Amino acid sequence: MLCYNCKEQTVLPNRRLCQDCLDTRKERQNRLKRESYLRLKQQRSKTNVCSTCGQRPAASGFVQCQRCKDKKAKDQVRLRQKRREASLCSRCGKNPATSGTNCKECRTKTNTQTFAARRRKNPPLIAKRLCIECETPNDMPEFLTCPTCRAERRDKATKKRLTGLQYSILERDGFACQLCGIDKYFHVHHIDGNGTGSPKPNDDPDNLITLCRMCHHAITVLRTHQPKKAANLILT
Repeated sequence: MLCYNCKEQTVLPNRRLCQDCLDTRKERQNRLKRESYLRLKQQRSKTNVCSTCGQRPAASGFVQCQRCKDKKAKDQVRLRQKRREASLCSRCGKNPATSGTNCKECRTKTNTQTFAARRRKNPPLIAKRLCIECETPNDMPEFLTCPTCRAERRDKATKKRLTGLQYSILERDGFACQLCGIDKYFHVHHIDGNGTGSPKPNDDPDNLITLCRMCHHAITVLRTHQPKKAANLILT
């Protein structure tokens, strides 16, 4: 029996439509639902009512009430936690997380959106080749900020990522890799290898050393194949 709509393909069991026509109908229904929901949200936002529940007044500066905002935030936290436990990207939930909690595509998309948003906010400064934060001359137009502001932003990110004992080790080593001397991309390395994931981690300050990301990876690989050479390289 042919499809009732297209009259070309065979219908599905207990149906009058084929698979392609059924998918097309579902897509159209979903699109109409989304459009009607968006119109409803716009009407609610104009009357200063929560766009989600439509019952309570919207919070100041938002289109949702405080209760719906908190519920949405908790749902997002639970969803991201489930994706992390499954080793998936916490943002899209489709691709595996390569490094950190996001996949490569989402990280690239986030960086591109952030860069574009910062360019839209500061077109006069960018046209004059000035830093968008301190408004000093910027000799590197491929960046939006000067080297000083980039270093300050990097230090703030380091303080947020490495806290407590790790940050004290960075201060002790002068915020520099103890092998190559680079002043960014810091990691705190366990000399004896008993670090994160070890049954008996050794967090004694004398066993910790500041390395950059590249040197830390090289030492880790070298320890697997030539452990004595890796130990001597750090101790010297």
